[in-house]
Formats: sequence, C-alpha cells, structure tokens
Amino acid sequence: MLDQSILSPDTNYHIFVQGTRDLHALGNGELYFEVLASQRDSTEEGFRQLTVDYPILNGCTKGATSSNPLLPVGIGCLGTFLGAGGSLITDGRATADRAFIGFGNAEASQTEDYWKATGGIRGDLPLDWHYDGYVAYAWSDSKYGQQTFLTNQLSQTLDVVPAPAGTDPSEVVNGVTCRVNTTTSGAGCVPAPVLTPSVIAGQLPASWVNYFFKNVVGDTRYTEATVSADFDGPIFKLPYGEVKGAFGVEYRADSLDDTPPLDSQDGNLYNLTSATITKGTDSVVEAYGELEIPILKDLPLAHELTANISGRVTDYHSYGAGETYKVTGLWGPTTWLSFRATYGTSFRAPALFEQFLGATSGFLSNQTDPCNNYGAGNPATNLYKNCDSELHNPTFQDNQSVTVLTAGGASLGLKAETSQNLTTGVVFDPDLGEMWGHLSVAVDYFSIIVNNGVDRVGATNLLDFCYNSAGFRAAGSYCSFINPRATGTNALTVHDSYTNIATNVVRGMDWDIRYTHSIGPAKLTVDGQITQYFEQASKLLPTDPLQDLNGTITVPNYTGQLEGILSWDKWRFRYNLNWVGSTNSYNLIFGDAENLASTGFVFSTPNYFTHDISVQYSDRGWEVTAGVRNLTNQNPPQISYAFYDRVGNAPLYSGYDFIGRTFFLDVTKRF
Repeated sequence: MLDQSILSPDTNYHIFVQGTRDLHALGNGELYFEVLASQRDSTEEGFRQLTVDYPILNGCTKGATSSNPLLPVGIGCLGTFLGAGGSLITDGRATADRAFIGFGNAEASQTEDYWKATGGIRGDLPLDWHYDGYVAYAWSDSKYGQQTFLTNQLSQTLDVVPAPAGTDPSEVVNGVTCRVNTTTSGAGCVPAPVLTPSVIAGQLPASWVNYFFKNVVGDTRYTEATVSADFDGPIFKLPYGEVKGAFGVEYRADSLDDTPPLDSQDGNLYNLTSATITKGTDSVVEAYGELEIPILKDLPLAHELTANISGRVTDYHSYGAGETYKVTGLWGPTTWLSFRATYGTSFRAPALFEQFLGATSGFLSNQTDPCNNYGAGNPATNLYKNCDSELHNPTFQDNQSVTVLTAGGASLGLKAETSQNLTTGVVFDPDLGEMWGHLSVAVDYFSIIVNNGVDRVGATNLLDFCYNSAGFRAAGSYCSFINPRATGTNALTVHDSYTNIATNVVRGMDWDIRYTHSIGPAKLTVDGQITQYFEQASKLLPTDPLQDLNGTITVPNYTGQLEGILSWDKWRFRYNLNWVGSTNSYNLIFGDAENLASTGFVFSTPNYFTHDISVQYSDRGWEVTAGVRNLTNQNPPQISYAFYDRVGNAPLYSGYDFIGRTFFLDVTKRF
C-alpha cells in the first residue's frame, strides 16, 4: 500500500513555433501562424483488494465441509448469509466462502497528444482602423489504460470441474480445471488456487493472475475549429477624446468522442465503474461589440471619467441564442484617487462532456452511508431522526457499497447557465516622492450570482445534505437524487449526474496593496493580495433555502498572497507567502459547534502558510531562475474520513500543497 501514488508523476513535452511575414499590401498586412504540439505521459500505482467468492458447487450446509475442491476442509457455507443469488463471480450460485485478498499494486497510465494550428492575417484599414482574421484548428487524442480484474474471466476460474484425462497440466489445480476448458477449445483458463493463508496474504500464482488481470485501454478524441474576424478603431470625436470601438464575429465547432474500454462498456470490470460511449457535437456563432467613451478629462474633480459598454449575441446549436452585456465606469476625481464599477451578465452552454457523458456507474465505500451507527449521535438532530425513520436500528452498519450513477444532462433537460456580476471599487494611488516611494491600494467588492449553474453536486454531498435536511424525503430537494433503500440489504443508490444548480452566490472583497521604493541601485516591490468572502452559498432547487458553506472545509473565507521582489542590475530576488485561512465544519456536519471534542472527529483546519523563494539572473538573451517552492516543507492539514474527498488524510483543495518542498531550475534563451 505504501507504493500507491498520491499525486501522478508525469512527463510533458511541448513544441511551440510562430512566425510572421509582411505582405507590403492590404494595409500593411501581415500573415501570421502559430503551431503548438504537446504530449503528456503519466503513470500511477494504486492498491487493489481482490474479493473472491468461492461458489457452492454441489451443496453444503452452514458449518459443514464444503464440496468446493478449492476450499480447505471444514470451511462453512455463507450462502444463508449472502443469499442464494450469489455474487458477480459465482455465476448465480450461492457463496460458500468470501476471501478478502491483499492483491497488491495495479498500474494506470495516460497519454495525451495535443495539436493546435492557427493562421491569420492582420493589418490596417482607412481612418485608423485595424483588422485581424484567423482560422484555428485544435485536436487532441488521449488514451487511458488501467490494470484491472475482468469479471467474466475471474468467474470462470472459480467454476471448476474434475479435470479430464489429458488436460493441460497448466490448467489443473487440485485435480480440477475450469469448466470453460471442457466446453471451449483452447480457453486456457487457470483455476483459482486453493484458499490458504498465503493466498489471502496476496501470494498468488502468476498464471492465475495473468488470466483475469488485464490492461484495458480507452480513447478520448476532441476537436475544435474556430473562425474569427475582429475590427477596431476610432468612431467619432467628443470634446474630451475619441470614442473607440471594437467589433467582431466568431464561429466555433466542437466534437467529443470518448470510447471507454469494451469491458467497461459491458460492465465487465470487477468492482470498478462501468461506462458507455460519450459522443456529441456542438457549434456556436457569436457577434460582439465594445465602445470606449471618454466623457470628461483633466477637469476639477474629473481627472478622468470614462465609460465602457460591450455586448455579445451568442447562438448555440444546442441551446439557442442568448444576449449578454457589460457596463463599466471609471471616475478619477484626482490623479491619485479613482472609483470604478462594473455590471455584466454571462451565458454559457454546458460543455460537451456535461451534455453527453455516457451512463457511468461507480461506488463509494459503505462508510459514506450517513446512517452508520447513527444511534451514537444526538436524537434531536435531523440525521438521527431521518435515519431512524427508515432503519429503526440505532446500531445500523451498512455492509454494501453505495452505488453512484452518473450521466450527461442533455437528455434530462440540462439548461444553459447564466450569471449577473457586480464589482465596485476604489483605487488610492499616491506618488509619495522619491524619498518615500510609491503606494497603490485597491479595494473591490464583488457579487456574483449564477443561475442554473451546471455541475455535479457530488454523491457524498447529496447523501449528507439529504439525511441532514429537515423535510427529508418528503421535501424532495437533495433526497430526490437518492433512491429509497433496497429491500433487505438497505443499500443506497445515488444519481449524481450533471444538473442545474438553481443558484450559486459568491460575495466578498478583494484587497490589494502594492508598494515600490528604490534602495540605492536596487528596487523593492511588495505586493499583498487578500480575498475575503462574505458568502459562498448555493441551492439545488428553486424552493430550497440557500446553504452558505463559507468558512467550512475547502471553502475558506480568507485566502491571500504576499510577494516581495528585490531587483538589482541583472539579478532578481523573490519571496512569496501563500495563505489559506482556517476552516471549521463541525456545525455543518453535526449541527452543534459547542462541544467539538466529544465528536471524536477532526473537521477543522488551521491557517495554512507556505513560503517560496527564487533568484533570477538575466543577460544577453539568457535567463536562469532557481528556487524552492514550499521552503519549509509544510504539509497540508489533516481531517477525518467521510464527508470530504481527500488526498491521503488531507482535504482535496487546490490551495494546499500535496507535493512538499520542491526545487526547480529554469533556463531560457531568446534568439
């Protein structure tokens, strides 16, 4: 298990070529092109447990000697416990015994080839206008493989019969051979080994493993074609400047074709997800325009007053047309103080993957069932009441995996998402003189509201939100994505397909302070940025109340960065501090934040800091940079299992460093 990859090691190759040629015609026209090619290869090691169900071949009773020749004498039968229907690999027979085998490592690999070519022409037009038109085509081909167990072939190794005379010795174990060997010429099936302690420990015959443990490969292809034309220039003059405009049209066509391994499509990957083909196309035509309007300039209390208006009409083949716009205003009463504001809308059709993802099945650990041992909790909580209403067993412990079904949303009426965005701010930018340097302070308030946001809620979140809700299943909402528990087993099935989240709301402040000062022949620059969130809330259905997750794990209410740069001659020294604020999810999970220690869980994280340093030298077209990321080798915080996706014991959040101290060297030569 120590050989598992927490982060995937990869190798990347990139080639970028660009060029231009003057035409000496078409308004100082210039032809240009760009070609980008890249390849990424990655391989990960995982750990697999192999659950082997030995079938009852000729009948037995609990506690009696099994008739299965692959089982030791005296092993009882589990048929009465697991049911007469058996499991995936017992071919409809009841199970005699179940072995949990520490199989060992399994490898997964990915290779992605990507190309993009762009060619265009740009130049001047009369009246100081300019034009730019281009055509681009991008193509990627990704192959993904993994070593895994094939259900049908593993099942064949467990369905054994006495070996006829003349059977290939490599296909005989303990006097038996696979039934398929007697009915299919050249099947080459190797019977499962006799169950022993060494087998449970993972010491398995290579010939048996090689029969059912295979590398399966899928392929994803994506293309995008773009045609674009842009024009910009002055339109007319006002008393305080020229009104300038920019206008353009663009056409894009995309296609996606993801073909999973055939065994995945057939549901033949043992204890792994199944997936069907994801295939679809979409196209869009857009027309847009923008105006920059100087209203006042160089007047008392109006050093600058400018407005910017832009609009875009978008027509998707899949989702029809939508209009968006943005209005921006800037007022600078003096040279050192200005106020700014922006209001805009957006329209986004779901991506091809979100629309056409083929039906995929997966599973979560039985430990993600929110009702496990619910009797140990507070009877007054919604979780206790909801679990008890359908289980009536406070000591309940789920022994079945949680099934997760995922699909694209096009066939389910997935809508395009829209948003409204408001930003207001002030910039304080005084020149303090040569002795004191230069200071700039910017403070901006932002409010973003996304309607019909396209996303997957997450199976764990759906379970958590449903079982902690006041109305439970009668109220619908998150519980409408969870099937009633299966009769007899109480197993859970969650539908976590791409859907429209009714509303997402993000509100907060951005604080930015920048200071520069000359220190003899050197220049010091210090730049600090802090984002403070007031609200990070969402609701799934229009009738739901907004649920604000601000300040909980993976949703910090503060993040920040401090950068210091000292430049001297050809040298540049840099220090960077990264900060993720503390988080706390006890109240969210347990509904009571008073006596946190009594829960026995860790669902909070402290303030998290990392430090980076680097030094750079530049001369004669050469640039050499060396440095260290995460200088103090700061580990990410750790939390308890359940409720959150994790990397190791750390919550999966982009602001945490999962690699640790990293040394880097970058050498660049410009020709």
